[in-house]
Amino acid sequence: MSSISIKAITRGALTIALICVFFTLFKGVTNIFNALLIPLTLYLSVFNLRKREIFLIYSALALICFIFFKVQLIFVFFYCLIGLLLCLLHRKKIPIFPSFLFLTVAIGMSFWLSILLTDYLFLTHMNDIMMKALKGSITAYMLMLAFESALVAAGQLMLSKLFYQRLNSY
Repeated sequence: MSSISIKAITRGALTIALICVFFTLFKGVTNIFNALLIPLTLYLSVFNLRKREIFLIYSALALICFIFFKVQLIFVFFYCLIGLLLCLLHRKKIPIFPSFLFLTVAIGMSFWLSILLTDYLFLTHMNDIMMKALKGSITAYMLMLAFESALVAAGQLMLSKLFYQRLNSY
């Protein structure tokens, strides 16, 4: 049985604490900052860790979210996937434009699925509110999701590249 490093435990604890702060600070309209910052935080926390350590950090985060931020639980699942996707894109050294397109589609799908699943499981009616605000226009809704996804993907790619370069310099 392999042990878990102190570095992984420390990173995990700091990551979970920081994500709890993000969930407390960014609610409602400012929740878009969570979509940018949480996957980046997860990306940084699992950099050069083993799969088992990554799984334990993500599991602990899911448990804390289940206890304190139930409505965010579905989003956290997708944020974890986006964080892993960022790691994969940098490890495989995929060029910036394909990475941007892939990440934009992944984030857009995760936004849409998270909203639908949160509505279904927690009865939040976020999708209905968005559709009413956009006067029932599915095209406007898709464009809004695409714009938000592209904005978040661009920010994540730029910042994760800077972090990756900085972390590899040590």
